[in-house]
Amino acid sequence: MEKLQPSTITLDQDQIGRIDTASAEVLQAEKKEDMEKWVENKKSKKRNKARGRGSVKNETRAQTRIMFEKTRDTKRSQMVADF
Repeated sequence: MEKLQPSTITLDQDQIGRIDTASAEVLQAEKKEDMEKWVENKKSKKRNKARGRGSVKNETRAQTRIMFEKTRDTKRSQMVADF
């Protein structure tokens, strides 16, 4: 089974079976322009990296704190009910 080229894939139902009659030079120029635009967009976007905020240690600490608070609340409610 052969792979399809990305340029042949379309979502427009009316375009199925049509052949692009543009010359190879025009197609290459369009592809080059698209690639340049993509590179410019890629360079202009700056990622905000959140380093050190999602460590496993912090997640487990938060989970244990939540469990402790739940048990503490249940014990308090039991003590209040006993009086």
